[in-house]
Amino acid sequence: MARIYCIIFIIIFYIFPLQKLQSADFSGTAGVSKENKRPNVLVILADQLRANSLGYVKLESVKTPNIDSLEKISVNFTNAVSVNPVCTPYRASFMTGQYPSDNGVYFNDVRLPYDAPSIGAVFRSAGYDTAYIGKWHINGGGRKNYIPKEGRRGFEYFKVLECTHDYSNSNYYDNDDTTIKTWEGFDAFAQTDDAIRYMDKKAAKNNNTKNAKPFFLMVSYGIPHFPHLTALESYKEKYPIENLKFPPNVNAKPNLDDLKELQGYYAHISVLDDCVGKIMDALRRNGLIENTIIVFTSDHGEMMLSHACPIKWKHTFWNESSTVPLLIYTGKASGKTRKPVNTPDLTSTIITLAGLKPAPLMHKGRDFSRSALGLDTSEDGCALVQGLAPFDYALKNPGPYRQIRTKDFSYTELLNGNKFLFDRNNDIYEMNNLAGNPKYAQIEKNLSELLKSELKRIGDEFMPAEYYHKKFNHFDKINEHGTMPYRNF
Repeated sequence: MARIYCIIFIIIFYIFPLQKLQSADFSGTAGVSKENKRPNVLVILADQLRANSLGYVKLESVKTPNIDSLEKISVNFTNAVSVNPVCTPYRASFMTGQYPSDNGVYFNDVRLPYDAPSIGAVFRSAGYDTAYIGKWHINGGGRKNYIPKEGRRGFEYFKVLECTHDYSNSNYYDNDDTTIKTWEGFDAFAQTDDAIRYMDKKAAKNNNTKNAKPFFLMVSYGIPHFPHLTALESYKEKYPIENLKFPPNVNAKPNLDDLKELQGYYAHISVLDDCVGKIMDALRRNGLIENTIIVFTSDHGEMMLSHACPIKWKHTFWNESSTVPLLIYTGKASGKTRKPVNTPDLTSTIITLAGLKPAPLMHKGRDFSRSALGLDTSEDGCALVQGLAPFDYALKNPGPYRQIRTKDFSYTELLNGNKFLFDRNNDIYEMNNLAGNPKYAQIEKNLSELLKSELKRIGDEFMPAEYYHKKFNHFDKINEHGTMPYRNF
């Protein structure tokens, strides 16, 4: 009898609690409430926001108190990159979870095929209400053209324009209405208000419905993408010209016009920060914060004179262009991780965090949901940056490139034979190229092999631009912009 009591004691006090702990820690979903509701997902996407231009980074004089507050409660992936740092390729990659070398979208204003997989379709098919507000830029066919239902990628609520950066006279289409409309005032504020109204209605409806549906909402801002000089004056005043400084990798002495561009860039970022603050307030007011996954990121960065690149340039492998902010809030973890994350990885991670499965053709993106949940603290791995047909470049070395990122180094190879190796821990401004340095020969060799291995994994042949133009039949589209897409901003 004593043995039976002993066995019962072990089951009750040891085995049963262990099973509960494992179930809670490895559920694979984020922000799940006590009622086991599926989490909402909110993606806030900026345009041309470089990773260093945020207050919490403490490298520049920009002020972002609301984004800083979000960073404190999120997992900050400090080594997140844009798979192809220019607008349309990033957005197509995020939407599909594919690499540009797979879907053929590697320069601006080309249409992502309608039959490509979509993160919106994944969520909608899983019973989510889906919504997209703001800049789209994956439909091609003209930046002000109406986007039909078959081009909306699974998003039901749709207040979108293909592309505009006329922030104070910004157009959009309202769902199925083919009449073009104009956002009231500065578009980022109007888009924020629309997103808040959407969440307010969802919260009210869900509170009165037993079988409430979660939402997947993307808010896609045009700022801080140029034009910078059209930034709101009240926000420019936050950044007096005499207080502004460029980073040390800006070789030439900036003139007054350059400083005005930087002032406008920071002013746009401050507007973005206020919009994030309003959205966070709305989430808390509606009681949504505990059951919403929040992702804050950008499609690519901005060179802003660094490495001899003119203001407005991106599409380069340099840190200012290719590194993007990435904050993921799940309510379960916070802190920084140096684990490298690529654009297709982010797609797979968001889908998995919601407890869903990526579409079959999204299989090349790695899942880092455990890192976002604080269950995996490792920082190994790599991320690939593709430059299939870059239209911008520095140091008079134009042409295709591929870059591999680890937690410590970035290594880039160009088809013309040039190589760049940077120790980003000790050289954050990438001013000391270590390629060819005998002391780093083994590291360079290892990274070169890692790059080749990653290219083989995703099936990227690393060929001249013309190869991809022919493969994806883009020559007709390129001719519209003057033979090659190098100046297609």
